[in-house]
Amino acid sequence: MTELRSYAQRRLSPFMGTVQVLDVGDARALTYDGLVWQIQLRSQIAVTTPVWGGIGKGQTGRPFFRYGSWTADGELRRLPINPMLGDVSGYPALADVLAALRDNPSLPFPLCDRYECWVVDSEGLPVVLFASACDESARTVSQYPRWQASSTEDPLFHSAALEASGYAADKPHTTWFTEQLTQRVGTPLSLLWIHRGDDGSGVGIDGKHIRAAWMKRHYQAADFPSLLLTEAWQDPLTTAVVQDYLAWQSPYLLMLASLDAAQRRALEIQACRRPRQLLNVRRLFPMVLDQLLIDSTLVQARLEQINTDVPEIPIR
Repeated sequence: MTELRSYAQRRLSPFMGTVQVLDVGDARALTYDGLVWQIQLRSQIAVTTPVWGGIGKGQTGRPFFRYGSWTADGELRRLPINPMLGDVSGYPALADVLAALRDNPSLPFPLCDRYECWVVDSEGLPVVLFASACDESARTVSQYPRWQASSTEDPLFHSAALEASGYAADKPHTTWFTEQLTQRVGTPLSLLWIHRGDDGSGVGIDGKHIRAAWMKRHYQAADFPSLLLTEAWQDPLTTAVVQDYLAWQSPYLLMLASLDAAQRRALEIQACRRPRQLLNVRRLFPMVLDQLLIDSTLVQARLEQINTDVPEIPIR
C-alpha cells in the first residue's frame, strides 16, 4: 500500500468543526461527520485553473475530483466519472484508500494545520481564526478575503442578548455581529499567518495588510483565543453576543482536543441545546465528559428526525 496519511484540519471561515482526511497520494477520503466519506481522485493530466476575469495565466496542477462516497457499512456509491480523471482503472491508489476505510480507522485524527491565518487587530493580536493549512505550500487566502459568521450549511445564528437589546430588529444577527467585528479590526482585514508550536506559542510569517514588525514576531499561547474567537470586547452587548455565538458553535467547538475540562463541560451543556447538530458531528469528539447527557440528547435528536421525516442517522 502507498504511504497513508491520516489527519484532521479545521473548517474555516466560519469555524464549522473539522474535516478528517485519509490520504494516499493520488486518492483521498474526507469525512465531515465520521459516517459518510467523500472519495476523491487526483487528475492524471495537468489542468490549468481559470483566472478571474480571464486575465493572466492560471496555475497548472493535478486537482482532485470527486469519485463517489463510502459509508461505514461498506456501501460504495460511484458518481458519473469526470473525464478529467482519465481511466479510473489506472488508479491503484483508489484500492489503497478503500482498504484504509475498510480497516475502520479510529476517529478523530490529530489536527495537523499548524499554519494559522488570524484576523488581527491594530496591535497585531489575534481576534478570530480565518484560515489554516497543514503545509507551508498550502497557505493561501482569496484576493478579497471576507470573514463570515455563518455558512449556508448552518446559517441561522440567533442571539438572545441581541434580540433583547432591540439593536438588530431589521437585520440577521450574523450580519450585526460581522459588522461589530469589522468595526473592531478595520478594513481591509489584517491577516497574519502564524506558525504554531507544540506548546501553543507561535511565530508570525507574513500576510495581507500587516505591519513589518509582526513578521517573525513571537506570540505566547495565551495570545490565542482558545475558542478561535476572542472573548474580550469593550461593550457589554457585543460581549454577550459573542458568548451566544460561541454557544451556537458549541457542537463544532467540541471537536477541538485543546479544550480544558471546564470549557468542554460548558460546551457539552450548550451543545445539547442543538441536538440535530450534535448528532451530526459527535463521532468526531476527542472525548466526552458527560456521556449520559450527550446520549439522552442524541435520542432526542433521533426523535426529531423521525417526526420531521428526515432520513435517520443511526447512533453507534
